[in-house]
Amino acid sequence: MPLTDFEGQTFGSYAEMAAFYGIDANLLHARWRYGKMTLKECLTKPVNKSRTHRRPVTDCCGQKFDNATAMCRKWCVNRTTFNYRINSGWKLEKALSAPATCGHPRQIQDHTGRWFKSHKELCEFWGVNYGTFNSRYNRGLKMKDCVSHDNLSKRRKNGH
Repeated sequence: MPLTDFEGQTFGSYAEMAAFYGIDANLLHARWRYGKMTLKECLTKPVNKSRTHRRPVTDCCGQKFDNATAMCRKWCVNRTTFNYRINSGWKLEKALSAPATCGHPRQIQDHTGRWFKSHKELCEFWGVNYGTFNSRYNRGLKMKDCVSHDNLSKRRKNGH
């Protein structure tokens, strides 16, 4: 079924129409589906680049960069991490200089003083199911109770 643009020209598909107007077919589809633009606007409105990627920025040392992405590269900080930190209220210097934690950076200490690289390692050592441990840990139980083989729900029912 042929498609007709705002000037009356026909096309075999949305992709063909989008290519004729020099825009991505997915962008055309998204603009049209959203429903707040006319077909002419969908086809002719310029593609916006994110302003934050084009805006010149200055780091905490006074160095100027073309954009925040370039600044993050210089400081070896992932751009998403940087954005999260700034949006969370971090000062610029800390956002750029704090090392990335990558999930669970610190070691975990159990109730006996042993150190483990992760909760999974701790669970393997104590022979406790990881899901059970997480459930207990997230409820705020003491580490001793988190790794215990006792059925804590029975203890609670008996008033212990």
